[in-house]
Amino acid sequence: MRRIHLGEADLDVCVLNSCTIAATEWTEYGYVGRNGLDAIADLAKQKTERPTFRFLALHHHLLPVANVEAPKSKGVTLTLDASDILAAAQRARVNVALHGHQHKPKIAMYHSLPLHGDLAGAPIHVIANGSTGAKNERLPPGERNTYCLFRLRADAIDLWIRELRLDAVAGAQVFQGALPIAPVA
Repeated sequence: MRRIHLGEADLDVCVLNSCTIAATEWTEYGYVGRNGLDAIADLAKQKTERPTFRFLALHHHLLPVANVEAPKSKGVTLTLDASDILAAAQRARVNVALHGHQHKPKIAMYHSLPLHGDLAGAPIHVIANGSTGAKNERLPPGERNTYCLFRLRADAIDLWIRELRLDAVAGAQVFQGALPIAPVA
C-alpha cells in the first residue's frame, strides 16, 4: 500500500499480484490469494486526515469484460478469488479497482448489499483499462488500444478513456466524465 499526496486529495494505491498461477492453453485466470487479501485488510486499517481515494490495481479482471468466459473458449480469465477480493475491497472502502488483461475498456460498478445485518459498503468502480500495446489479433473486433487518465479532485474523480492510435491520428474519446465517487475522508 502506498499513499500519494496530490494537492486537493490523497491517493491510496494497493497493487495485487494476480499472476500467481501458471497459465495453460485452457487457463489464463488470475489468483491473488491470502497475501493479496491481507494487503487489502492493511489498506482498510489506514487512517485518513484529508480527502482520500483508494485504488486497487491488478492484472486480471474481477468482473467479466468480454465473452472469453464462454464455454468452448480458451478457458476462464477471471481472477479465481474475485469474490473474496471484491468483498475485502468493499470493506476497505476502495473506490476504484483497475485492471487490464482483456485489452478492452469497460466501466462497471460492483456493490453487494448487506446480509444478516452487515454494514453496507460503498460501490466500487471496476475499470478495465484496455491496453496500450496489444497486437491487433489480440484485440476484440473493431477495438483499438486504449488508456485511462484520472484526475482526483477533493470531491470527485474524473476519468478519460482514450484510443491510442499508431498512425498519428488523434484517437477517439471512449469515455469522459466524473465518476460518482466520494473520498474516504
